[in-house]
Amino acid sequence: MSQERKPPASLPNVARRRFMGGTVLSVVAGNLGLEWSERAEAAEAAPATVDLPPQFLPVSAQLTGVDELSRPVAERLYTALVAEDAGFSAALKVLADFIQTAGGVEDLQSRLDSAQSAVAALPRKIVTAWYTGIVGDGIHARCIAYEDTLMNSTVADHLQPQSYSLGNYGAWAQKPA
Repeated sequence: MSQERKPPASLPNVARRRFMGGTVLSVVAGNLGLEWSERAEAAEAAPATVDLPPQFLPVSAQLTGVDELSRPVAERLYTALVAEDAGFSAALKVLADFIQTAGGVEDLQSRLDSAQSAVAALPRKIVTAWYTGIVGDGIHARCIAYEDTLMNSTVADHLQPQSYSLGNYGAWAQKPA
């Protein structure tokens, strides 16, 4: 009568622990590799430079009333505006010609609206993009800039963009100078 010997319940099951440890380690390593590869793909997708049409900055300056606009922000906004509307570049040329023949932007929007121009919506799109940093509407709206938008840079001498730290904890509770 030979009895089979079973290990006592208090001894660890080494094979099971090795299997579980190896599984956890491989899942973690796989996820880290996936995250790094996604970051690398995102970094490669960014264009190096954008060829702005010669009309974009002057028209933007006339519409916004700001003479010195940021070129990096202009490149990002222009890229987003073209991605939203494939005919943006052609419409921009028409708008630039309209502004030149009209002699400026005085009453531009009302003149475009009354003429029922095909580019009547363009000044609003450009000004909205520069001031808010948002291109598109509704579920297609994309935030292209935040801190560098004109609505924030215009008041930067007294205010800072919301959600940015103003200093130590509780600094917001003190009355501004």
